[in-house]
Amino acid sequence: MIFWFILACSSKEETEDTAFALCKHDPPLSYANFGKGYIDFHCIGCHSVEIPETHRVGAPLGVDFNTYDDVLHWAERIEARGTRIYSEIITMPPGGGPTNSELEMFESWLTCAVFPQKQVRDNEGEEE
Repeated sequence: MIFWFILACSSKEETEDTAFALCKHDPPLSYANFGKGYIDFHCIGCHSVEIPETHRVGAPLGVDFNTYDDVLHWAERIEARGTRIYSEIITMPPGGGPTNSELEMFESWLTCAVFPQKQVRDNEGEEE
C-alpha cells in the first residue's frame, strides 16, 4: 500500500521509473509462476485451513492463504508482516526463510500483480 501512496505523490516520470524498476520481470510475476510456490513454501505450513489450531504456530484461525482469493483478501497483512516495505525487520515467516532475492521478487509480485488485482476486485465489489 505504501507503493500506491508513493505513486500518488510522485511525478509521472518518477512513477513510471519506480514501476518499471519494481515490475521488471519478464514474464511478469503471477500467482501461477511465482506467488503460489512462494506462499506454499514459506506460508502455508501455518496459514492453511488444513492446519489445526494446535499446529499453526500462532497463526490466527481464518488467516489462511490456500487460494489466490485468500491472498487478495489478506494482501495488506501479508505486505505488513512478510515484506520489508514497512520495516527492514520482517515478522513472517517467524523462523526467517526467504532469501533476499526471493523477498525482492515477493515484494515485486505483491506490488505489481496482487495489489492491482485486489484494487480491481474491490472496485467491482463496490459496483454491485
